[in-house]
Amino acid sequence: MATLAEGREERDHHEREVVLFSSAVRALAAQGFSHLDFDIGGKKARRRYVSARAPSGENVVIWIKSSTHWRDMAEAVRFPWKKLSVSPDGQSAVALACESAAQRGATHLLAIAGNDRNGVLSVARLYSLARVTALIAEQAALTDSVFYRAHSAALIVYAYSPEFRAAADAAERAGEDILSPPLHTQTASEGQTVVRGRSGPVYRRDPKIRAKVLEIANGHCECCGEEGFLSASGERYLETHHVVGVAERGPDTIANIIAVCPTCHRKAHFAAEHIEVERRMAEAIYRRGRKIGKSA
Repeated sequence: MATLAEGREERDHHEREVVLFSSAVRALAAQGFSHLDFDIGGKKARRRYVSARAPSGENVVIWIKSSTHWRDMAEAVRFPWKKLSVSPDGQSAVALACESAAQRGATHLLAIAGNDRNGVLSVARLYSLARVTALIAEQAALTDSVFYRAHSAALIVYAYSPEFRAAADAAERAGEDILSPPLHTQTASEGQTVVRGRSGPVYRRDPKIRAKVLEIANGHCECCGEEGFLSASGERYLETHHVVGVAERGPDTIANIIAVCPTCHRKAHFAAEHIEVERRMAEAIYRRGRKIGKSA
């Protein structure tokens, strides 16, 4: 049975993972992916899937996995170890994991690495899901490392030591870097409905979604926890904020919207520590999703 400390550590890990997930969604939007749909929280939050329309017009479902830091060696995207119980080796475990993801509709894998405190990505590479198992087999042949053989259900995305460099180079050749400047510039009308105003595009938001988020918050800021001030209508005043903005093609859904006090809202847009503020907001949505999932 897991101890309380272990449970807290696991929860903190997944909340930090949410920060990189949000950054990855932003990177996809900046690269020209549109019609993004995803869920930050919920019971299956570890399964990070984003459905989108690629710049080519293809409809895709992207499985996002963040890396594990192998100190002084590499950044490695690991696959579920439980698969090893039904497979003879790490590569078979990867094949089973990818098959399971494909059954859920995934067409691509987005491997990411970065700072899970401030959300800055260092690697964001997109792979065809059908190519991943073969790529890892190629990496295994290029890597003479006892440590890697003991952790072979992993995709090396960045190398710190020479023994992993050839494997990381293979991963770079096989994937598409979505942190590079986009090859396609998408107009706002391709991904969102806009109303032109005097100060630029105004993106339409569903008032029913906003009302639902405010109802869930029950008068308290989901970022700082403070109660909203009492308005003339007799209700507690809160505002709503899209963690991944609609201008960045973030979805207008409960999973991407948080109820916040005016101070936290302004901090998210203008404060020097705005990245830290948005990190707390993403974590709050994650916790909300877990709470709703448990009560469902």
